[in-house]
Amino acid sequence: VSGSSHNTMAFMMVLVELTNDSTYLIPCIITVICARAVSMQLGEGFYELQVEKTGLPFLMQEDEKKPVLNVLTAEDVMTKNPICLRGSDTLGYVASVLASCPHNGFPIVHTPISTSDTYLIGFITRERLLTLIETKIGEVSAPDSGAAKALTD
Repeated sequence: VSGSSHNTMAFMMVLVELTNDSTYLIPCIITVICARAVSMQLGEGFYELQVEKTGLPFLMQEDEKKPVLNVLTAEDVMTKNPICLRGSDTLGYVASVLASCPHNGFPIVHTPISTSDTYLIGFITRERLLTLIETKIGEVSAPDSGAAKALTD
């Protein structure tokens, strides 16, 4: 049973619990390890075969995709010249960036005045930006808002 289901440790623990005796623990461990090794050489386990046979939806990882994931690096799939945002950017500029590009996230960078180096300080998603813009516009347009009063004065 242990070999056919690929459930080696679970089977062994149930066996020890049922017998309430650890005298045969070492022989059981050796037997289960041998059964598992033979089972892995023979192919998929009983439960995997049943899932496949009945056609149940089950996410199996395809073997042909594995080598690609082991070879690709972040540099291979990233945008070469990302559109960056700064903390000092206006909401109008951010809205225009969102309208002009399809990216789902943007790095937030900072360039100190004393140097030309740019530092990554964070990352924000398009969804979060849209939520923040809607929230800020709502605050400004609310009738009892102090910001709205300041704008109308």
